[in-house]
Amino acid sequence: MPAVGTLDNTIGLLYDTVVISAALYGAGLLQAWFYFRKFSGRDNAWIKGCVTGVLVCDTVQMILLSKTVYVYLVTNHGNDLALGMVEKTLLIELYFSGTIAILTQAFYAWRIFALSKSFLLAGIVMLLSVTSYVFVYTSVIINFKLLSELVGPLPTKLSMATNSTTALCDIAITLIMIIFLERSKTGFRKSTDMLNRLIIFVFNTGMPTTICAILSFAMVKGEPNTFLYIMFYLIMGRFYTNSILVTLNSRDYIRNGSNSGTETRTGNEISLHTVNGNASHHPGPNVSIRIETDRVVDESDSYGKGGYGDAKALAV
Repeated sequence: MPAVGTLDNTIGLLYDTVVISAALYGAGLLQAWFYFRKFSGRDNAWIKGCVTGVLVCDTVQMILLSKTVYVYLVTNHGNDLALGMVEKTLLIELYFSGTIAILTQAFYAWRIFALSKSFLLAGIVMLLSVTSYVFVYTSVIINFKLLSELVGPLPTKLSMATNSTTALCDIAITLIMIIFLERSKTGFRKSTDMLNRLIIFVFNTGMPTTICAILSFAMVKGEPNTFLYIMFYLIMGRFYTNSILVTLNSRDYIRNGSNSGTETRTGNEISLHTVNGNASHHPGPNVSIRIETDRVVDESDSYGKGGYGDAKALAV
C-alpha cells in the first residue's frame, strides 16, 4: 500500500535532494576545473560545447532546485495551501535535467559511432534519448496546467515513460560499448589491459544513472504520494554531469601502460658479416639490418578517427 504524503516524505525529500545534489554539483565543478585545465586544448569544439552546455544546465537546475525548497520552507512556511501546490520552479528545472540527459547521451552516441561506425546503433541511442526528452517536455507542459498535483493518470504515465526510456537508453549505451570493446581486443597484453579498464569504466559510469532511472520509475508506481521519484530523477542529472566529465578526465588513466608512440613486438638483427662467409678477408665496418614490427598507437585524442586495437579504444 502506497505511503500517505506527509511533510517528511514530500518537502523533506526535496530538501534531501538539494543536499545530495549540492555535493554532486561540487564534485562536478571540481571535475570541470580539472577538464578545462588539462584537456580543453586537446578536444574539439563539439566536446567542449557539450561540456559547457551540461555545466550551464547543471548550474541553472541547482539554482532552481534551491529556490523551490526556499519557497516551500521559508516563503510559504506554515501555509498549508501553498504546500499543496506544485511550485513552478520545480517543473521548470525538469527542462534542464532533460537537457543534461540528452547532451550526455548524445556524447555517448557519438562515442558509439566512433567505435562501431554504425549509424544504426548510434541512431537507436539517440532515438531513445530524444523520446525521453519529448516525454519530459510534454510532462512539464501538462503539469503546468494542473499545478495542484504531480500524480494523476496522465502525469504518472508520462513520468513512467520518461524513466523507462531513459533507463533503456543508458542500458543500450553500456551494452553496445562493452560488446564492441570486447570485440576490439587484439591479443596484445597492454592493449587488452587497457580495454579491460575501459570496459569496467564504462560499466561503472553507466550504473548510477541507470539505477536512478529504474528507481524513479518504480517509485512513481509504488510510492506516488511521496517525492521519492522526484528525488531520484533530479539526482540523476548530477550523475550525468559527473559521468561525462569523469569519462573525459580519465582518458590518460585508461591509456596508462599503452601511451608510447610505438610498441615493438619483434626485433631481429641480421648481420651481413654472418651472411658473407668471406667477410673476414675484407675488413670494414660491420653492417647490421634490424627488422622491427611496430604497432603505431594514436596519441592525438582525436575522437572518431577509429583505428585498430589501442587506437580504436582511444577513439571512445
